[in-house]
This record gives sequence, structure tokens and C-alpha cells, in this order.
Amino acid sequence: MIPQAVSMLRDTHSWVNDGPFGQISCKLFMFSQALSIASSIFSLTVLAFERFFVVAFPLWNIITVKGTLRSIIVIWVATFALSSPLLYAAKVRLNDAVAFCMEDWAPAFNPKRAQAIYTIVSFVFLYALPLLIIAVLYSVIAAKVWSRRTPGNTALANRRVLQEYRKNVLKMSVAVVLAFAFCWFLMHLNMLLIDFSDLFEACGIPKWLQTTGFLLGHSNSAINCCIYPIFSQEYRKGFKQSLKSLFWRHARPTPENQDQERAPDIPLEGQVVN
Repeated sequence: MIPQAVSMLRDTHSWVNDGPFGQISCKLFMFSQALSIASSIFSLTVLAFERFFVVAFPLWNIITVKGTLRSIIVIWVATFALSSPLLYAAKVRLNDAVAFCMEDWAPAFNPKRAQAIYTIVSFVFLYALPLLIIAVLYSVIAAKVWSRRTPGNTALANRRVLQEYRKNVLKMSVAVVLAFAFCWFLMHLNMLLIDFSDLFEACGIPKWLQTTGFLLGHSNSAINCCIYPIFSQEYRKGFKQSLKSLFWRHARPTPENQDQERAPDIPLEGQVVN
């Protein structure tokens, strides 16, 4: 990501040249960039599936070691399949004796047609389809949690905790979907406008628009790392435990650490709270 960020901020491709090293670095750069974007988006999609099965089918043992390995394999196979064409298309071309790292599908394919097809495939599999899947799955999760009923005489404190839990799940679902849609929209819009309109044909894509789309798209992973802890108590607990195990691994337990306050348990389906 560093070469792309530098080239955008400085408006130069000085990190590349038309020699063998420049050609190799150009291919690796564009391939690794597509690889990181695809793996991040596919991981978000798989995470939405896992959360859906946990909520919709709580008796199914979904999160297992074998299941996790299968998910990782599927993510990386799909990521390599979608990113590998750039190992061919990424080339260094000279424009007024200045080297640029860019997509060029010649001579094996028609350059404009092949680039347009790859843009459509990227839009479908990296934005439209993941956004649809995430939106549907998180909508079902929110509906399932909101419609859940607790039989029996539920204590007032537990009812309040359950109500707060439902609100947080709904807020988190909306935040995840909106963050994904907003962060990646501008980048895909730029690519579609470049390939399917003459809007940027005369002067090229504006620098500020390209830079904004790049920064927003790559900020999505950082934003998700903030959304989950904000709305999920389990994520906050796991984050605190990770920090404790990292910084106080050899510290002895103290009575104060052992007697931490615990939030009231949320009643599950079929559980009666007296």
C-alpha cells in the first residue's frame, strides 16, 4: 500500500522504472494491493455468515477448528483467483519518458474490453455481492435478536439488559453495513466512471477524488475494529483479556482482579429467571 499512497500524495510513480526490477515490483504491487482488499472483504463476508449461524441456529456447532480452516481456505482461494489476473495485466508503460505502473491487458486481450470486464467482476464480487450478503445476514440477525422472547417471570434487571443488548445488536448491524457501503463506494465509482464514461477522458481522474476513494476504502478495516468493541460487550471483554495476557502475562492474580463486577446474564431461550 505504501507505493500507491506515495504515488497519490506526490502525484508521481518515481518508485518504479521500466527495467526488470520495475516490471516485477509493479506486478507484485498491484497484485498485493488487490490481494489485501479482496481478503479483507471476503473475511467480512465470512464473519457475517458465522454470526448469522450462531444467532439463527444456536444449537449448531459452527465455530470449530475444521470449520475455521475451511473458511480460511475458501477466503484465500477466492482472493487469489480474483487477484491473480493482475500478475499479467500489471505493466510499466512510458508516457513522455516517465514510467507508470498501470493495467495493460495487451497483447493477449483487447485492452479496453478486458479492463472493463475486470472492473465489472471486481465491482460485483468485491462490492455489490458482499454488500448484499452482509446487509441481508445482519438484517436477519437483528430481526432474530429483536423478536426473541424469554419465557417465565423475567427479572426487571434482566429485561433491561436484554433490551439494551437488542439495541446494540441493531446498531452494530446498521453500522457495519453502512461503513462497508460508504467506504468502498467511491473507489468502485471511480473505476466504473473511468471505464464506462468519458467524464475523466480529457483531464484524467482528479487527484483528490482518487486519494479520497483510496483512503476511505482502506479505512474500512480500521473502522470495523472500532464498531465491534463499541457495540459488543463480548468483543470488549476479549480485547481486555488479550491486553492483559499480552502485558501482564507473568503477573500474579490479585483479589481485586478475581472479584471483578459481572454484568447480569442475559436470559436465553427456554431459561426461566426467578
